[in-house]
Amino acid sequence: MNKTRSGRRQDGSVLLMALVFLVLTALIAVTIMDTSVLEIKMAANQQFKVEANQHAEGVIRDVMDKYDDPANPSLPISIPYGSIYCATSDTDADCDEKSLYISAKLEDAVPAGVDLLYRGTRLHSQKATVGTTETASSGQTFHYIEMFADYDGVSAGLSSSRIAAGLKISQFTPGSQQFVNTEEGGWGLY
Repeated sequence: MNKTRSGRRQDGSVLLMALVFLVLTALIAVTIMDTSVLEIKMAANQQFKVEANQHAEGVIRDVMDKYDDPANPSLPISIPYGSIYCATSDTDADCDEKSLYISAKLEDAVPAGVDLLYRGTRLHSQKATVGTTETASSGQTFHYIEMFADYDGVSAGLSSSRIAAGLKISQFTPGSQQFVNTEEGGWGLY
């Protein structure tokens, strides 16, 4: 037994208390680090969500821009109502028309482990009549198409985004001339 000068016995209680405080401090530090790692993952996922929304919106805008490309129109209005437009690389059997394409710059910007799917559905057409709320002239037809773009990074542990847009395509055909104009409707996030 160890005794101090005053004659009291030392039993190591200070050492025991120091070890308890050391363990508690280590537990608090580990918890703080785990929380920080989780917050970093959440911030990265939120950043990916914003990028996914921008990329999906860019895909729809790119398809719209290519609509009236005379060399390769991406949305032919000659297909039946209810038909599904798909990407040229889409392998799904539901596709009726594989004519949608986007610029190589957008296609190459998709990171590994992320799936990009874009489709459109031809809804209906409507002949314009004089005196309607639409500013139209006789011979003008409106074609309505619903576009979807999915940017999915779930398999890579990231977020995903689905954007839908309604397109109205105005076609004016007096005689042999043809004027085509695309106009976007409302955008929706899913």
